[in-house]
Amino acid sequence: MKKLFCILLTGLMLLSCASGCFAEGTDYKAIYADRVGYVVDNFASWAEENGVSDYLKPYDAPTTVTMVHNYNNSCENMIGKLGDHYGENYSTNRWTEIMKKCLNIDVQYDWWAHDDDYNTKLRMSMGASTLPDVFVVNQQSDVAQLAEAGQIIPLNDLIEKCALPEIRERWYMDGGLTLSMVTIDGQIYGFPQTLSHTDDAAYIFIRSDWMKELGIEEPRTIEDVWDIGYKFVEAGKAKYGVFLEAGQPSVMYDYLRGMCEAYHAYPQTWVVTDDGKLQFGATQDAMRAPLKQLQKMYADGMIDPEFATKDETKAFEEIINGNIGLVFGPHWVMTFVMNMYDLEPTKDVTWYCCAIPDSDGNIVPEAIKTNNRGFVCINANCKNPEAAFKMLNLYHYASYYSNDPTWWGYEESYSRMIAPVWSTVKPTDNLDTYENLQKVFAANDPSLLEGKAVSYYGNITSSDYKKAWAWNQMFGTADYTPMKVLKYLNENGLLFYNAYVGAPSITYQDYWSTMDDLTTQMLIKVIMGADVDTTFDEYVKQWNAIGGEKITEEANEWYQQHR
Repeated sequence: MKKLFCILLTGLMLLSCASGCFAEGTDYKAIYADRVGYVVDNFASWAEENGVSDYLKPYDAPTTVTMVHNYNNSCENMIGKLGDHYGENYSTNRWTEIMKKCLNIDVQYDWWAHDDDYNTKLRMSMGASTLPDVFVVNQQSDVAQLAEAGQIIPLNDLIEKCALPEIRERWYMDGGLTLSMVTIDGQIYGFPQTLSHTDDAAYIFIRSDWMKELGIEEPRTIEDVWDIGYKFVEAGKAKYGVFLEAGQPSVMYDYLRGMCEAYHAYPQTWVVTDDGKLQFGATQDAMRAPLKQLQKMYADGMIDPEFATKDETKAFEEIINGNIGLVFGPHWVMTFVMNMYDLEPTKDVTWYCCAIPDSDGNIVPEAIKTNNRGFVCINANCKNPEAAFKMLNLYHYASYYSNDPTWWGYEESYSRMIAPVWSTVKPTDNLDTYENLQKVFAANDPSLLEGKAVSYYGNITSSDYKKAWAWNQMFGTADYTPMKVLKYLNENGLLFYNAYVGAPSITYQDYWSTMDDLTTQMLIKVIMGADVDTTFDEYVKQWNAIGGEKITEEANEWYQQHR
């Protein structure tokens, strides 16, 4: 009975933390003292038991490490709540406290900046030679410039000697691709703040309530999928046959990628051709077929005529208002779609998710990419470069082996993001989380929850109807969820990485932005009616002339060395 009570109590504690709140009258000071106290009292014994004491050895004397840091809107909302509960702020919080108490490291922030401003402010510090000891760099080109200027140090030896073996193992689970992004002449110039590599994998979402009402069967081919979009419009259910947005070019590919993959075209991916060489996907002939299909749908009124000017939020209003029932996109599309439930009557709306088929009915291979929230770099003038790894190791301990990992990483959803350095998840994190959740639901035992599955379980079981609906659609037990599709893709070898992720050359740094704009302009122009073959041929010619031919040569040289 006592054991059962403990399991139930643990489950309730996990869920309360996952949902970002505790019961009314909660003693937050006691919670803070307990969580921090546990880490301070137990990290050393844990390290000794696991043979990793050297990786978490504190400094004998107080050691100052200067840093800068970035935040986003979600962090801003979170830090206000953590401030109310615990008195925390960006510069003084649970993470800086354990760095000081456990490692004798005093983290001093020169500044914090919003994501929108961080890169610009960091580049100003680069130019003024006022960089801190440890800092995150988001752009590969900036890492390359810093390395070339001698402003940061290579980390090869430090990674081998100072990073916990478990962290190193996770970094190399992708075959070393992520680290190769910041490897120049064999030297690694940053370590990644890793995220799940499948975050952008594409799926098809279809209004299954409309399918049922119209007697439409599940699609077998990509032509079946398009036909469903047409039938929705013809039956007066939808205003447009498929969702597409290009007003924000940076997110356009989230929705376009899957449509192209149905024709074995990969517009953002360096792919290996039949002769074993690399070619940038947007310039391959395979792009002609999806462009012709999308052009036809645009001409038929199946695509919003304002798709090229609406931003993501504005474009999604068409789905929320019930005007579109077919969407290609990542699993997190459902967090937008859930806003349908603010409108009435929409409680009977259901969505079906499936993998992307080609014209022969085969499930197509999905392109995925290395994914991280920047690379941690170390100033060449830093007196204690190993400190960055000590902090990462302690972050890892608190996030996975403390008495309440969720409090450290997922309170108010984002508490991990104010750690000095953070995120050591596996490339397969989304799939691992899904499988953990299935185990929990099958056993009806929340005590089995691990990592971010705690937070996701709280969302799935939330009393907030639309939140529970969206998270169940993504990670729940339903038959048609993107994570179930992802599991199928993974088990059947249908996921492949972008083949070129090397540090950007001077040519790349100088011309890739222009080449990227050229690609976006070509896609929009063709969809809106320009002759496909003529426009595409001219685009490829210009792309190569601007710098594509040279970059392709460099990509192939890199690939031959790293294949």
